[in-house]
Amino acid sequence: MSAGEVAAAAGIGLAVLALAGLVGILVWLVRRSRRVGEEVRASYVHAVLGPERGTYRGGTGSYSRVANSGWLVLTDRELVVRTLLGKGFTVQRASIRGTRVEKSYNGRRSQWPVLVLETSQGEVGLSVADLPRWQAAIEA
Repeated sequence: MSAGEVAAAAGIGLAVLALAGLVGILVWLVRRSRRVGEEVRASYVHAVLGPERGTYRGGTGSYSRVANSGWLVLTDRELVVRTLLGKGFTVQRASIRGTRVEKSYNGRRSQWPVLVLETSQGEVGLSVADLPRWQAAIEA
């Protein structure tokens, strides 16, 4: 084998290995999402809205700026954000001062509108499938 053939074989081997790793990560994320969804459904059977898949777009103040996919649940007292990576957090409904919808949030342009919750501890950005329904329920 020539040096070029060895390099090509090594490159193909590394590409296959990387692809296998990516597939493994995607399978793990899908399973994790299902597991978190089941836990949230079991824990919040009397939810006002949700559980529903959504995306945490980051926050300001005491909220993490790191975006994360997860599950959202609105109860009569709190908004629960259970992220796929990490533990997630809750926002007390009494601390929510207002909401607004933005096309970009925290310096990042988003393909989907972002529901921004203005709280006493900072802001929280969320994306959900039915944003007007969530905004109305949170403001109710």
